[in-house]
Amino acid sequence: MNRLIIFLLLLISHNNYAQNSAKELEKTFISKNEKLFLDNFPDSFNKFKSIFGWNDKLEKPNLLYNNANEYIDYFFTLVIKPKYKIYQNKIIKISINGKWEADAVGYFQTKLHSIIKTNKDFVNLLSSLNEKDISSFWRFYFDSENLDYPNELNTVLEKEMKNKSKMIFGKMKIEKNQDPENISKNRQSKYQIFDKDGYTNLRAEKNSNSKIIDKLQSGEEITVIESIDNWWKIQNKNKKQGYVHKSRIKLKEEDKSVTDNLNFIKNLEKKGFKNILEKKCDLNQDNINDKIIVFSTAFSKKSDVDDYKEFMVCVVINDDLFHNKNIIQKYYRDNVAAGFNDIKIKDNYFTVEQVNGSGSGILQEYTTFKYSKINNKIILHKYSKIETVRSSGDEDEKTYNFSEKNFGRILFEDYNSETISEKCKK
Repeated sequence: MNRLIIFLLLLISHNNYAQNSAKELEKTFISKNEKLFLDNFPDSFNKFKSIFGWNDKLEKPNLLYNNANEYIDYFFTLVIKPKYKIYQNKIIKISINGKWEADAVGYFQTKLHSIIKTNKDFVNLLSSLNEKDISSFWRFYFDSENLDYPNELNTVLEKEMKNKSKMIFGKMKIEKNQDPENISKNRQSKYQIFDKDGYTNLRAEKNSNSKIIDKLQSGEEITVIESIDNWWKIQNKNKKQGYVHKSRIKLKEEDKSVTDNLNFIKNLEKKGFKNILEKKCDLNQDNINDKIIVFSTAFSKKSDVDDYKEFMVCVVINDDLFHNKNIIQKYYRDNVAAGFNDIKIKDNYFTVEQVNGSGSGILQEYTTFKYSKINNKIILHKYSKIETVRSSGDEDEKTYNFSEKNFGRILFEDYNSETISEKCKK
């Protein structure tokens, strides 16, 4: 019982600290008191999250979540000034023990990537860290779905720091490839040998001078065990394991759709969309994981009332990708509600939940889709909304439920949140 009381007191204390810190930071941001702003800016990853991040326990945004990018931009603009460069140390402190997340954390990581490429003073700070902190810093720097070592680091880092960063990067690559989920992905995808000479050699080590274990015929199917660097560890049809240069390996044609799906998601990310929610499910009931992923853009740097976030809902069932950017309404800065809330899943049904509002009222929407095995389609099953209208201090709440007999047959790809109410009137 005593432990529970202590835990609750610590939790309350932490929440109070976060709220007070956020309010002080907000004051200095509005007044543009540069030094006080820098003094109040968080100096650890947990503090940063408690102000700008998403509250996982309460499932709601922390105090400065919606305007995080503006605060982060202002911070990085200040710390590159010679008189404030001492505050660059806060970037390192936030990075230590950091872990990539969507929105504020992801945006902070982007700014970190930028400053390390352009600011020699900041790069020099890294040499003062102990080995543990250096490792933690680089783990946050590289933390992403697609692990890449930027070429720019070869230019901006001194030899010793470059070697340390590459060592951490290599460890992360190995960890990622040894992760059961990633091993499963490699084994599910079918690879084959491709060589214009008709064959290539299976080597004992990661170089072309090592012992030849076996010959691999062009077109021969293989299993990829480890895909690190240029030499991949594979197993052939005779169960022999060794290394082949990645230029001699390609996906079989039947797996091209997997590559197309990955390219679609990469293109989304290039356009500024970030993964804000990902849920595993089994919509087609085949005991193989399907996924529902929600991507979102961020607000622009300008504090424009017409600025908004866009959302894309993607559903991956086996090798098929379904996507729609019109299910979740655009989230404007003056929205008084939370906007997109969650996706609930049961069997072959899933419901997109969102709440949007203005000064005159709140609209809660629940849009339910079902997956049909018969034709491999996702179809609108049910649309519900709760309208709360405010007038002269009073609130009037009405609930509406619509089914296929009201709106007809609407495919997932064709659904539009802006026209659904009109379709339900028919």
